[in-house]
Amino acid sequence: MAVSQTRQQPGTSVAIVGLGLIGGSLGLTLREAGYRITGFARRPAVRRRALDLGAVDVAVAELREVVDAEIIVLAVPVLATQAVLQHLAPHLTSGTVVTDVASTKTQILAWAADLLPASAHFVGGHPMAGKETAGIDHAESTLFRGRTWCIVAPDHTPPEAVAGVTQLATATGALPLTIDALTHDAAVAATSHVPFLAATALADASFTRSEWPSLRPLASTGLRDTTRLASGDALMHRDICVSNRTAILQQLDHFMERLAAFATLIREQDDEQLLAHFERLRTERDRFVAYLDTRRNT
Repeated sequence: MAVSQTRQQPGTSVAIVGLGLIGGSLGLTLREAGYRITGFARRPAVRRRALDLGAVDVAVAELREVVDAEIIVLAVPVLATQAVLQHLAPHLTSGTVVTDVASTKTQILAWAADLLPASAHFVGGHPMAGKETAGIDHAESTLFRGRTWCIVAPDHTPPEAVAGVTQLATATGALPLTIDALTHDAAVAATSHVPFLAATALADASFTRSEWPSLRPLASTGLRDTTRLASGDALMHRDICVSNRTAILQQLDHFMERLAAFATLIREQDDEQLLAHFERLRTERDRFVAYLDTRRNT
């Protein structure tokens, strides 16, 4: 059964399958932009919360209730995407555009090619935005502002389908970037997936050691900040590792080489090189943070 909320300005109809952090944030910002939003969630509490927050116009409990939307956005864990595509495929009408927000693209594009009818059009998407907290209670309408939104369209996708997803991304305040699936997966392994694993490995090395109770009073913001990503959604990150193994392993090898290089400098007492590395990398990080701040403020 659908539950609705009065809305004065209907626009392009969008259905969001999955109302967690990303799906909820997407609903908030698209409603502000004039889109009419149908949200799917299995749990009644999530549907009620989405309505209370104003993230959706209509909240539904059955997947078949989203198929009339012009654009359907899959905001579910990576490995759940295949089953959702299977359920949606028989019910999609001609010209429906399906997109997603998952962190890996090669596997998802393959599933879409296998499962969706030729009359529907899949355009992969990935907003480079998120938080270490999960769930609709943490949704915010500004989450995507100034962030890159990857657009990954299969060959021969109709231009109007790509345009619809690009316009949706732009409406959130994101900056669309057209990219192919393999390049995307390699890039996010380096910039997103390995940083999570690095934070998690540091958390493991710190919090599971036998002497941690005596170390904890001496731990402060440095350890808190560098392990922040370890508080992320465990299921989501498991799915990312499963669906992007090759690229992640390549980037992990590179990261471990850099750790080993620092260990060598310390072991060999090459203090001048150590200082030079620290100064250079401080400058590079400051430059990166300034770049992010500029994008957020444009």
